[in-house]
Amino acid sequence: MTNAQWHKDNPVPIYPRSAFLGWHLRHEAVCACRPTPEAVLRALDDLGIVTPGRIERMLVPATMPDRPPKASKARPGQCRTMAQSAPGR
Repeated sequence: MTNAQWHKDNPVPIYPRSAFLGWHLRHEAVCACRPTPEAVLRALDDLGIVTPGRIERMLVPATMPDRPPKASKARPGQCRTMAQSAPGR
């Protein structure tokens, strides 16, 4: 399908806003006629949506907080004992 045919078959919806943003996501995936407008990219960023090929727009913290590993609540050997006591499972 050519770009012109895709545009003919998929007119840009104006309302609701979600349809407008969704159109731009589909457009970027199938058509390379022009870049996505900056205002649309900002709106997608506000929603937490990262568009293909624009991972540099992801908001990633400079450092991740150190978290201690979660301690297991099971006692050593408890899982094996529970599995052996329910052989029909």
